[in-house]
Amino acid sequence: MEPAFLELGEIIEIHNDQLERYGGCTGIRDMNLLLSAAAMPKVGIADRYLYYDIFEMAAAYLYHIVRDHTRSSMATSEREPLWRLSSSPSTMSGLT
Repeated sequence: MEPAFLELGEIIEIHNDQLERYGGCTGIRDMNLLLSAAAMPKVGIADRYLYYDIFEMAAAYLYHIVRDHTRSSMATSEREPLWRLSSSPSTMSGLT
């Protein structure tokens, strides 16, 4: 059975739903990075996907979207997860 991949509009809807539920920054930092992340689970050679099953494909969405969701003012080589950028470690429940 062929997997049903998420379309860009669906990813944006999920993002908007999460913002509505939990808050956060609105907008899309870089549309090209989002398009690239959305395409990663579909990657393959000939008639075989790079990712073995639906779980690996879901992980690819998560990894590539989260990896590219960092502070835009930083150079690529300096990117850190947002929780590491907090000036107040005590608010991050020990994640620093």
